[in-house]
Amino acid sequence: RGTAQQLLQHGGCLVRRGARKVTPPVAARLSRIGQNEGGRVVTSALQPDPHALRVKRYVHRGNRLSQKQLARDRTLWGVAFAIIAATLGVDALTPLGYSVWCGYFFAIGLTVFQSRRDIPFVVAFIATVCIAIGYKLSPPSASASFTEVNRSIGAVSFWVIAAVVSQALKARIAAERMLWLQEGQNAVSFALRGEQSPEEIGLHAVRALCRRLDAQVGALYRTDGRQLVLCGGVGLPAGHPAELPRQGGLLGDLLTEGKPRRIAGLADTHLAVASTLGRTTPSELFLMPVTADGYAVGVVEIGRVAGQDLHGADLDLLDRTGEVIGVALRTSAMRQRQNELLEETQRQSEELQTQQEELRVANEELEEQSRSLQHSHASLEAQQAELEQTNVQLEERTHELERQRATLVVAQADLARNARSLEATSRYKSEFLANMS
Repeated sequence: RGTAQQLLQHGGCLVRRGARKVTPPVAARLSRIGQNEGGRVVTSALQPDPHALRVKRYVHRGNRLSQKQLARDRTLWGVAFAIIAATLGVDALTPLGYSVWCGYFFAIGLTVFQSRRDIPFVVAFIATVCIAIGYKLSPPSASASFTEVNRSIGAVSFWVIAAVVSQALKARIAAERMLWLQEGQNAVSFALRGEQSPEEIGLHAVRALCRRLDAQVGALYRTDGRQLVLCGGVGLPAGHPAELPRQGGLLGDLLTEGKPRRIAGLADTHLAVASTLGRTTPSELFLMPVTADGYAVGVVEIGRVAGQDLHGADLDLLDRTGEVIGVALRTSAMRQRQNELLEETQRQSEELQTQQEELRVANEELEEQSRSLQHSHASLEAQQAELEQTNVQLEERTHELERQRATLVVAQADLARNARSLEATSRYKSEFLANMS
């Protein structure tokens, strides 16, 4: 599934040949794969899938390009040797004094269009041997007085031309190498343009490097305290670890050393490159530190199956692009952090505005309550004044009632006295009447 995802992203194709299905090994998924390296246990982030199908050969785009170059070189070598053979045959049949051997110059000059620097000297050596053989086999001639001198100068010229062609090939190879490196740097820079998240930086950077190195799987981890956090990758299997310890293992040594590495001869259980047709293991592993201003901010791990370093510049490309990726990754992380702080500030500002609104409403309620209290206080004062006036009136009524009560007491005493007087009078009257009867 990982490689199929990579194919869709790359828009290219991968060709698998010579695949042979074998019994899947029974093995637990390992996050730390040990290799004996001077008594040390080394660790890699890329880990295998437990049930893997081995593939004998994995031919990709880089191999096809190298095969085309090899086919072209072989064609040129054949043409050059054919020219040498034809020139030797004609020279052997031509009398001395004729410069038929000049045809060897064409064979040597033709080697400028192939890629190997040693071939011009090989052709020059064969041409030198053939020019001597042609001298021995050519029929004698009356105008052959300077033949030995001419052929000697020709043989020396063969080697001079071979040296010039070899230097031209060296310059062309160096130019192709520099052009390849520049194209790789431009591809990585182009993939990292614009505002991208750290996850997008990881995906696009690893994808660009995999395209340039003809790799099939890769991952980018960024440093986060004592951990390495996965930012993105290409062709990663399911269950790939999202976090790794920063210290120890290959990745820890790489962050300390700060130089890219190439590791070949990996074990079958080291890494799985998965597709819908099967799984295979890479033959090479590239480890690259990602730096920003000289400080390690991450690490890239790339696995390649049956790849070739056509220009001898794979590690140089990783070394040159490490700073570009690191600066982009740090800038993205800082921008993400800035956005998070901005969002936090906006959230706090909104909360502050909400709190201010709540305080304003509370102040309005307090002012309303204060006005209500003032009104209540005024009402209470008015009621108190009324109560005081009522108290005064009640005191006056009380005094009046006390006076009336005293008057009533006096009246009651008078009435009682009068009643006693009437009673006495009535008794006297009754006694008088009784006496009179």
